[in-house]
Amino acid sequence: MNIKGTQTEKNLIQSYEGELTGDALYKIFAEKARKEGYEDIALSFEKLGREEVVHSEVFKKFIGEIEIEIDIENLRAISSKTILNLRLASAGEYQAYKEIYPKFAKEAEEEGFLEVARIYRSLGSVELRHSKILKGLAEQIEN
Repeated sequence: MNIKGTQTEKNLIQSYEGELTGDALYKIFAEKARKEGYEDIALSFEKLGREEVVHSEVFKKFIGEIEIEIDIENLRAISSKTILNLRLASAGEYQAYKEIYPKFAKEAEEEGFLEVARIYRSLGSVELRHSKILKGLAEQIEN
């Protein structure tokens, strides 16, 4: 079954871009955390960023090599205090788990791309784990 021109292809491209953007954003957040003296949080952001890259590679298997452009300056403008970065990142990961990836899984299934649907469901649980890690780190700062 050809994925070209389907909603699933559009979703995979969006997911691929989103995961790579997440990695870039987490590198920026790690830099900020390090400047604020939170080395452990910086390392966590970097580790989660590497996992986002792995997710992007999973999506790339279905869509092939595509060009994307990440606006680093725009991402830098998003960066704030580490506590706020943690909250923002946690919310984004939770949204991927709760809303985005389930929707994309359903659409892939409806179009007959069962392996893609399975991958979205699997990665959704990883995004929930990421959200919990980030939320826990935010709670450490708050307490």
